[in-house]
Amino acid sequence: MIEIKTLKGVSFDQIEDVFNLSFSEYYFKIYFSKKQLEDKFSSENGILELSVGAFENNKLVGFILHFYAIENNEKAIYNGGTGVIPSKRGQSLALKMFDYIMPVFRKNKIDKMALEVLTINKPAIRVYESLGFKQKRTLNCYNGKLAVTTEESEYTIQELKNYDWPQLQSFWDHQPTWQNSILTLNNLKPVNTSKGIYLKDTLVGYIIFNPTEKRIHQIAIDKNHRKKGLGSKLLNEVSRESKEKISFINIDDRILNFGHFLEKHGMQKFTQQYEMELIMNDID
Repeated sequence: MIEIKTLKGVSFDQIEDVFNLSFSEYYFKIYFSKKQLEDKFSSENGILELSVGAFENNKLVGFILHFYAIENNEKAIYNGGTGVIPSKRGQSLALKMFDYIMPVFRKNKIDKMALEVLTINKPAIRVYESLGFKQKRTLNCYNGKLAVTTEESEYTIQELKNYDWPQLQSFWDHQPTWQNSILTLNNLKPVNTSKGIYLKDTLVGYIIFNPTEKRIHQIAIDKNHRKKGLGSKLLNEVSRESKEKISFINIDDRILNFGHFLEKHGMQKFTQQYEMELIMNDID
């Protein structure tokens, strides 16, 4: 008999095993070690008490991992992964887990929920739409080995010691998703490499890179200093630190020039996702 309950008290050893088995037949390889899952929960504010699992004879066979933040005075939940092991599919366990956790969210006065789903994963999209999620935007995911360029300029690069988010946000063209959000990057600051590009003493751009995960989280240039090769100089900093393939995920599809910029520097789009959102008041 299947029992649905939160993941409170469940070890990351169990979550690792079920996570990787659940995604073993996915559209492309996904694998998380125990440490990577622990780090993900730590950096993205994962909450086991708000996550939910399906158990058979006290053994985890399915899960929904949830993360929490307050955004613009709203309580937000992010679904960072839903999975059921292959042998237990066809029992609507994902829907049962969702139905179980919704009263918990209402009790905690959650305002909205968000997730990403591959654009080619039509069955999952239909399920999320049936639950009240709506497509918000399309996101592109890139990876590849960076192509190094060399250009002399009057701009200098220095370590970005502090995140002045109002200033950094003024450089943005789109709102980052959960994995690249202010919350996550504040938590990851001790392990990330952060570089700013300056004209004399004025910050005009920056890049934040995770050398452990080989992932760029953010790169942005002041709108008054674009078309001058500053983004290329920042990517060069990453290429000096990592000669391996790196990734940069969840780039808003509407920013065409940015995609062309990444492709020019050796990265390729490997998949697309929909960002979907559910407003709790819409389903009450």
